[in-house]
Amino acid sequence: MARNGSGLETRQYMEQDQITTANKTALLLQQAGESEIDHGTLQFLLFRVQNRYYGIDILEIHEILKPVPVTRLPNVRPDVLGVINLRGNIIPVIDLHKKFFDQYTELNPGCRIIVGTCEDKNIGLLVAGISEVARIHAENLEARDMEGVSARHIRAVGRSNDKVFLIINLAVLYQKTEVTLAPGSRPALTETPEQGNHG
Repeated sequence: MARNGSGLETRQYMEQDQITTANKTALLLQQAGESEIDHGTLQFLLFRVQNRYYGIDILEIHEILKPVPVTRLPNVRPDVLGVINLRGNIIPVIDLHKKFFDQYTELNPGCRIIVGTCEDKNIGLLVAGISEVARIHAENLEARDMEGVSARHIRAVGRSNDKVFLIINLAVLYQKTEVTLAPGSRPALTETPEQGNHG
């Protein structure tokens, strides 16, 4: 997931790229927050995984990054790509395509890592690209009931215009993959007893 190039120049380019992406993300979240206050709507950032749309509550998004180098860890589930260091915070990164469909995301220029926040903890989700922000009313949310999707990872089903999307439960994802870092130690991943279940 590293860019071409080497040394300080590559790192500076990547850092500047992240700053630009972070600024765009901040503007997106600010506009979304203002819209939610003004119109009383719920808002979700949509993206596709295989042939389905998924969504994350705008209020749960901390940042959106272009792919950065990931530190791989031993003895973790295949969907856990490793961890990234985001301004001193160690964040686990999960490949959602691998998580839900057992196939790794094909890297392309549109790939993004969505850094979500749940109970003051962050988790990164690798996706093939961002679609749009959907604004819907609460009555357009439905109970989670779709074939082929692990229900525990889905909070509800949303509908916006002609799109049906599944709202991801970040709390459940984080419960299954938690990073711990003791002073002076290497990043370590704490897994739940369901480690062998990739679904």
